[in-house]
Amino acid sequence: MFEFTKNNVNIAYQYINKKIINDDSYLVSTCNFNVEQEKKANRSLINVVDIEGDVDPKLLLEWCNTYLSTKQFEALRAAIRKKMSRQNLRTTMIEIPISSYYGINELAVQSKLSIKDYLIQLIERERKINKPPFAQLKKQRKENV
Repeated sequence: MFEFTKNNVNIAYQYINKKIINDDSYLVSTCNFNVEQEKKANRSLINVVDIEGDVDPKLLLEWCNTYLSTKQFEALRAAIRKKMSRQNLRTTMIEIPISSYYGINELAVQSKLSIKDYLIQLIERERKINKPPFAQLKKQRKENV
């Protein structure tokens, strides 16, 4: 059985709120709610948030089980998975000349690695050899931001 966690409960709450705000018929059309039932659902959604602004995972799950259809709940879970994967995967892009790309690709193929894995391995090796002062570099990055 699915349960909300401290990590995903706010994502779920924001998703539901956004759906209700942006789609007047979110609860009415898919759950065959009348206007009064929709108002009750909206009022009870407010109750899942405590006085300090924290969302209670158990209360939100109860709300979802009461007011969301199976299809809506599955969409919510998919949105949570998507958002969590994006939060966990922090990446950046770099631009290099195409000739350098081909050179890196050849070296990666010789090492039987992807370009990404080859570059990570190369950077780690350089770090071990040169032992750069990470704390100083980190401090400089913060000052430049």
